[in-house]
Amino acid sequence: DINNKNIDDELIICPSNLKVFQFLDQYRFKSNILPNIICLIGGRNSGKTSFIHLWKSSFEAEDVSNILSSELNNIVRYSKFYYFDNICKNKDQDFLFHLINIIKEKNSFLLFSSSKRLIDLNWTLGDLKSRIKNIHQLDIENPDDDLVKILLTKYFAKRQLKIDTKIIDYISSNVKRDFDNISYIANVIEEYNFKKNRKITIPFLKEILDI
Repeated sequence: DINNKNIDDELIICPSNLKVFQFLDQYRFKSNILPNIICLIGGRNSGKTSFIHLWKSSFEAEDVSNILSSELNNIVRYSKFYYFDNICKNKDQDFLFHLINIIKEKNSFLLFSSSKRLIDLNWTLGDLKSRIKNIHQLDIENPDDDLVKILLTKYFAKRQLKIDTKIIDYISSNVKRDFDNISYIANVIEEYNFKKNRKITIPFLKEILDI
C-alpha cells in the first residue's frame, strides 16, 4: 500500500522498475513540467499491465482503447487521466494521432504501453511519426538476480509447488534474465512435474531445461 492506494498484487517494485514507479508517482502533483503522454516499454510479463492498473486506481484513469476517433473530443476532459494498454494489439494510426493531439490540447495525461520501442513499430502515417518521436518513454529493465529469485518463488507458490531454495538459486544462476523466460521456465517445471511426478532436483532441471 503506497500513498493509500492498493498496488496490483502482481506488481513487485524492485530495482528494474523503481524508476518507472517513481516517475509515474510524480503525477499526483500534476506538475506542468511532466509530459502529458508517457509510453511504458517492456517485454511480456514485465509488469506493464500492473503499472496500468496502478495508474488507473491512483488517478481514476479511464480506458480509451475502444473509443472511436470521432468521440475523442467529447470524451477526453481537461486535466484528466487516461490509459491505453498495449498499443501493439490495436495500432490504429489515425486514432493514435487524434488521441495524442487531443490529450495535449486538453492538458490531460495518457499512459500507454508497448512491448516494443515506438521507433520500431513501422509507422506509415507521417504526422504520427513526428508525434511519436516526442513521446516520453519509460523502460522496464530486465530483472536482476534477486528479482529472478523472487519471481520464481512467487510463481512456484502460486502453482503450489514446494521448491528448495537451492533449486531456486541454481535456476536463477543459469537462465536468461528475462521476465517472459522466467514465466516460461516456471510453466515448464510445473508441466513436467505434473506429468512425471518427480521431485524437482538439479539433475531433473538439467534434463528438462538443458541448463
